[in-house]
Amino acid sequence: MLNFSKFLAVALLSGAAAAFAQMPAPQGNDVQKNRILSSEAVLENARSALELGMPAISENMSEKLVNSLPEGGRDEACFVLADSLIAQGKFENVRKIFPLFGNQHSPEFLIRKAIVSLQLGDVYGAHEIVSKLSEDALSEKSRAWFYVARGSILFNEGNFRSASDDFSAAKKLAKSEVVKREADALINLCRMSEDMGVKDLETLASELSLKTSLFMGTNAGVQFAKQYALLLGRLNRRQDALSVVENALNIALMPDIDRDELQLISSSIEPSQERKRALLSTLLKTTKSPAVTEQAIYLLRASFGDDSQSYADMLNDVLKSGSPLILDRILLELSYIAIGRNDFENAAKFADALLRDYPASAFKVNAFGALAWSAFASGENKKPEYRQAARYLLEMSGLEKNPKMSDFIRFIAADCYFLEGDFDTAGAMYKALIESNLSERWKGGAFARAAESFLNLGDIESAVLLADSSYSRLALNPDDVWRTEWSISSMFRKNGKAKEAGRRVEHLLNTVINRDANQDLRAKMLWLEARLAEESGDFGKSLDLSENILSMLKLGTLKPSAETANMIASNAMLIKARSLAALGRLDGNGGAFDAYEKLRGEYPDSDAAQISYLYEARNFALRGAYAQALQHCKTLADTFPDGKYADVALYDAASYSRRLGLESDYKEALILLSRLVEKYPKSPKVFYAKIAQAEILRLMSDFANAAAMYRNIISEFESHPQIKIANMGLGDCMLAQTGHESDAAMMFERIYSMPDIPAGAKAEAAFKWGFAFERMGRFREAAEIWWISANKFLSGGQSGQGLGVEFGPNERYWIARTLLELAKTFERLGEKSSAVSAYELIVSHNLPGVQNARQKLLNIKDK
Repeated sequence: MLNFSKFLAVALLSGAAAAFAQMPAPQGNDVQKNRILSSEAVLENARSALELGMPAISENMSEKLVNSLPEGGRDEACFVLADSLIAQGKFENVRKIFPLFGNQHSPEFLIRKAIVSLQLGDVYGAHEIVSKLSEDALSEKSRAWFYVARGSILFNEGNFRSASDDFSAAKKLAKSEVVKREADALINLCRMSEDMGVKDLETLASELSLKTSLFMGTNAGVQFAKQYALLLGRLNRRQDALSVVENALNIALMPDIDRDELQLISSSIEPSQERKRALLSTLLKTTKSPAVTEQAIYLLRASFGDDSQSYADMLNDVLKSGSPLILDRILLELSYIAIGRNDFENAAKFADALLRDYPASAFKVNAFGALAWSAFASGENKKPEYRQAARYLLEMSGLEKNPKMSDFIRFIAADCYFLEGDFDTAGAMYKALIESNLSERWKGGAFARAAESFLNLGDIESAVLLADSSYSRLALNPDDVWRTEWSISSMFRKNGKAKEAGRRVEHLLNTVINRDANQDLRAKMLWLEARLAEESGDFGKSLDLSENILSMLKLGTLKPSAETANMIASNAMLIKARSLAALGRLDGNGGAFDAYEKLRGEYPDSDAAQISYLYEARNFALRGAYAQALQHCKTLADTFPDGKYADVALYDAASYSRRLGLESDYKEALILLSRLVEKYPKSPKVFYAKIAQAEILRLMSDFANAAAMYRNIISEFESHPQIKIANMGLGDCMLAQTGHESDAAMMFERIYSMPDIPAGAKAEAAFKWGFAFERMGRFREAAEIWWISANKFLSGGQSGQGLGVEFGPNERYWIARTLLELAKTFERLGEKSSAVSAYELIVSHNLPGVQNARQKLLNIKDK
């Protein structure tokens, strides 16, 4: 039979025409990488993509979210993913994700299960589910699902009048005119049949057969033929049904819409996919009905499945000879197909053609959506064009009749400007949206992003003013308030104003985030107050504040959720322990070591407990107790091998083992570093671990293997910002091996010539470059290298400024060594006056070793 109920289900669930069902998402992680999008924001974007008629985009976003969220916390994302798949007709895929739901007994889950059961042919299973559900227990959107499901069951039972009533109820929940037209088509089909049970179908078929023959050639005969063909299809008498349609189509005088509907019925019943495609292609080339076009596209898309190229070829053929009344829809479908293949150039071409050739099209908003997505998406040799995407979204917003949806589209456009780095425009748009028709659930996001835009511009004052004015008049989500205040405090701290940040937090705790405020938010702000006091160096205050938090949690005067309470308590204990250590109160009952131990005892699996091992190890190291520090880090790495600090623990452990100084300690350090590299290959510590391994090999006088290690690092991490360390180390290894001085000289020359190399590294490379020539007995060349480099530094290089203005202790040290060796070389060459000049430069610039230089000058003059 012609399953028109499936058309309506798809349309209702996508929030627009079934035409949008194949709108796919681009490849890549641009949205997930966007730092301004939390998991809640990604979920809301996925929901909105579905509401805008872009279920494949919603599928892409929600699927990644489902995979990233823990069990028990992903049901909302699973619902969006399921809805997106249903909207695309991917019912088998929906069934595969059902086990991912945590609550499989909720009405929201069960109604979706019923829809999928229906579409997969399990009418009995769907009936069992729906019969136990009440529409009153469902959300408004899910009530539409309920009516579709129940109506479909009634339709399958032949109860067309009741099915029509349910489809009418679903129609009232539809959001777009296209959906309503499709609902009308289904309702009309129901009304063409009488309300009867399955037992009467054969009798009705006989009656319709007679009426079709009696009234052949009349309008009534055509309507009877439609009903008769549908009933034959229900009775699986497909060839008989096709014959009825063929006979009806042979009648010369017939309204175009009736002819189209007969061809649609024929193609839906046709068992041959090849024949079905040919019928639908012919129908699309001749019909003038947008409703028929929509249904034909749905059937044709399903017929081609994954063969998008053949599907596109057929639509391009329709484009050449189809009616101008439906070609805008064909262009839109071709645009969506192109997006699905990551062919964004052709996607834009078809969407542009729709806007150019059909300026009054009902699909203009969708064409701008296709253009926006094509601009936003990334692909091979294509970077996202955020600004262009924003412009298209603003066009969409202007065409959208629903004020809330229009403002939401502007919200997405503001996000595009934010991603482009145009924080001025983004901030102004977000701020305006706070006063708009934007849904209340999104106004908090607009507020938070407006504040972040101001902060990205370095405008703390505007961010603070926005926050203070918004707290008193907007019902903001506590999470948005927390993220905003965290960002504001971070900016204060970045500017060296931790105390000012602390004063702001203290003020908020006494006003808008007082004892009556959301307890999770208040707990986080209390912790932030303590953390800021610690950062500002007021360890006595941070100790008092952390102890106060722990006391309030214990007494119940602070009542956050259990999850927040555990997080805040463990981190307050960590601040307490660190504050005690900073105050020098390490040992004994109530000391830092005792506090660290209690933290790990009460919250053994918390992040705070894990990182406490590292802090406590550093306290031991400051005492020179490297063995204890080593053991603490090894305990952390062994106890939490999958924890976020395991790689750091191994790196620190190797550092402490290295400081113990025995060859056996060096070997243990090498083993620990190898474990880090092998077990955590993606850790940012891997580069430094390999550098440390090479340095330890040098300490063990194994210069050949150290050099090999450095070469490996240079090859593997050639673009690393600290690669100069490996280059310098390789040069040192060459310099340490007799007969490799020439190679060392070339290496240090290469380092010295590197663009944008830090001044300290440049000065060090210059000294060692000359030293390599001196080791080869080429004193004159060594002297020339040292003088050229020293003179460049002393004269201020390209800036023309003096040494004291530009350089710090590290650069001054290497310049002093260079001048000292230069003076000694002049002495060796018998050029005392030149030696005196070199020593005098050390004295005049007050470089390290100035006393030694003065003594040398006295010795030379005495001679």
